[in-house]
Amino acid sequence: MDTLDRISRLGLAGAGLALVLTFGAGAGVSAASGWSATRTGTENLADATSLGRLAANTPLRISVGLALRDQAGLAQFTHDASIAGTPAYGHYLTPAQFTERYGPTSAQPAAVAAYLRSQGFTKVHVESNRLYVTADGTASQAESAFDTTLMRYRQHGVEIYANSRPARVPTSLGNTVVAVLGLTSASTMQLPHQAAPSADTVPTIKGYSARDFWKVYDVGGTKRGSATPIAIFAEGDLTQVVKDLRSYEADPTNKLPQVPFSVVKVGLKSPDTAGADEWDMDTQTSTGIAGTVKHLYIYDATSLTDADIGLEFNRFVTQDVARAGSASFGECEYQAWADGFMVVNDEVMSEAAAQGQTVFASSGDTGSFCPVAPNNGVPAGVPDVNYPASSSYVVSVGGTTLLANADGTYNNEVAWVAGGGGPSLYEYQPYWQQGVTPPTGSACVDTVACVGKNLPDIAMDADPNTGATVMVGGQPEQIGGTSLASPLALGVWARLQTVNGNTLGFAAPRLYAMAGSAGFHDVTLGDVGIYPATPGWDYATGNGSFDIAQAATLIAHPPTVPTPPATVPSPSCRVLKDPVGDSHPIASNGNVDAMDIRAMGLSSDATNVTTVLRMVSLNSDPVGHPGLGGDGDNWYATWQSGGTEYYLGAQYPGTTPNPNDPTLLVDYSYGTVDTTATGGSLFNNVGTATGSMDLANGFITISTPLSTVGAPAQSAALSGPGAQTYASVGTPAGGLLEPDDSAGPGSDYRVGTSC
Repeated sequence: MDTLDRISRLGLAGAGLALVLTFGAGAGVSAASGWSATRTGTENLADATSLGRLAANTPLRISVGLALRDQAGLAQFTHDASIAGTPAYGHYLTPAQFTERYGPTSAQPAAVAAYLRSQGFTKVHVESNRLYVTADGTASQAESAFDTTLMRYRQHGVEIYANSRPARVPTSLGNTVVAVLGLTSASTMQLPHQAAPSADTVPTIKGYSARDFWKVYDVGGTKRGSATPIAIFAEGDLTQVVKDLRSYEADPTNKLPQVPFSVVKVGLKSPDTAGADEWDMDTQTSTGIAGTVKHLYIYDATSLTDADIGLEFNRFVTQDVARAGSASFGECEYQAWADGFMVVNDEVMSEAAAQGQTVFASSGDTGSFCPVAPNNGVPAGVPDVNYPASSSYVVSVGGTTLLANADGTYNNEVAWVAGGGGPSLYEYQPYWQQGVTPPTGSACVDTVACVGKNLPDIAMDADPNTGATVMVGGQPEQIGGTSLASPLALGVWARLQTVNGNTLGFAAPRLYAMAGSAGFHDVTLGDVGIYPATPGWDYATGNGSFDIAQAATLIAHPPTVPTPPATVPSPSCRVLKDPVGDSHPIASNGNVDAMDIRAMGLSSDATNVTTVLRMVSLNSDPVGHPGLGGDGDNWYATWQSGGTEYYLGAQYPGTTPNPNDPTLLVDYSYGTVDTTATGGSLFNNVGTATGSMDLANGFITISTPLSTVGAPAQSAALSGPGAQTYASVGTPAGGLLEPDDSAGPGSDYRVGTSC
């Protein structure tokens, strides 16, 4: 790295990039005269047989997804609202506030609606947050409106339809429309629940009742979830599900109060009962481990297609009546990416987080693979993870085999072999995973196979051998799967929210702030496919399972780093201090203490000049090293002398062992600074400096001979001193940097002065 352009403005492809992979509209790229591309591509149907074109008069329900505004501002707000100690903590947006600040303008959905009507669509409806415009039409109208062709296929013995060309919209809508859902039935969520094996094939441990879960997961004196409303995402005819819930509550082994509930229909009524046992498990185990909840909302979609599930999630956020929900289904994330569902739904999930809502989702029941129908069995599918569990704004729940002592207390857990886990290939790694999970790319925008978010976040009981006993069709049945783990996590979260007056907001940042604490059982045995359980976070079980009583104590008070005084050690003279925190730039990992400047000092003798940078913390990651602002941290101290601006800098990770800790690799340099035509700073690396880090006290010390920085005479002024930090984004070697924090200009320093 000789010369690098450090642009002190948004540098990742300009506007349209935010902290979530799928925020960018993606549209607006002219594919042909008069047409613009959307994020709705084509499915991989190599294993399907073509049956010809879909009949022109086939009725379709279309959902057009629209782009958010001010995505950088939304990411900033969600970060601040999710972390204790920041000014916005505990203050979340209402749906109306979200729409006003970040939703599409009122003119944008109106233009989409007018276009759909001009193409013959009827029952055109704009969702209240303006993120979806839905309409009824025919296959021929959809083909004409979105410049595509709809074909019929037979895949895995099932007849489906799909668009054979990516969907496009008129250029006038190019910056508005993100994706068009409903053009394919190939992308459908799978239900990963499993019944317990028969006793004559596998030894079966009796399934847990609600009160069994209380004891084994250590409820202790933790309040029930009576103040917290929750949601379950379901599909089909739920008549029997409601009856089974009442039977479960009345069962003598559970003895639970009847929870108030509402079935919220989203879309057309469906007679389907194929998933009834899934919805039985979801409703019963979530409210069961919670003890009770304020209200249970069951969102009931027409089908498990991406188009219908998308509207179901959107209703959850626009109503904003439940603090959290559970989705016990998923699909290979490449499918959600291909049809554009991931793009639109991540916008919806970001709204949920900004409103203080949390969605838990099953990581899957096919180990380190994603599901293909039939979805059960290991190995199965392709090496990929499940969506929506892979969404950066969803909490992914993996699976364990839960073992209890004879008295019902916790004994141990083993990673359940079929539990889902692995890195996402499409979603970026959110800042709360930094320093806890393996480092991956933090700028996975529009990039396939970039390796981003790590799954799962947490884990709960899933093995059908140690699963839950629930009521199905009026009879007890033992069921497991990560579709048990997800509602269990939801029920625990209801308790934690009730304890804290429903102020906890989006769960993920708080869960990771609690990583490695007594609030989690660290699962260290077993594996899921190619990923073993290990001490600390792992791809098999994430942070582990809840110890509820411990979590109730810790969740509201995650570890914080005291802000150090803005001092520097003698003989350095402090030339500036900075009371303002770092800005966590776009595509970085949020506010990082190692990038937060507190003070800068300068000192010199007859030979050398030395700078000392004091940061808020240089030991905040799990092994006592600096937290990463992106893929790497960069620190600079600057001043002007003889008409030239000079710098002393440090880069981490580097190649040189730190004197105080040889496992810490940091490179130190000196050089000159130029201003680029675009207003950025160009740090010209001239040579290697000497330096060290005092990890315990947050000091970075860098020295170079005076002769290398213009040879200023004794008593000469080093004017306008300043300090800057930058996060390497997407390029660990230091290619593209985003400005993180800056301070100065400070007081002039005169060579030879000691303080």
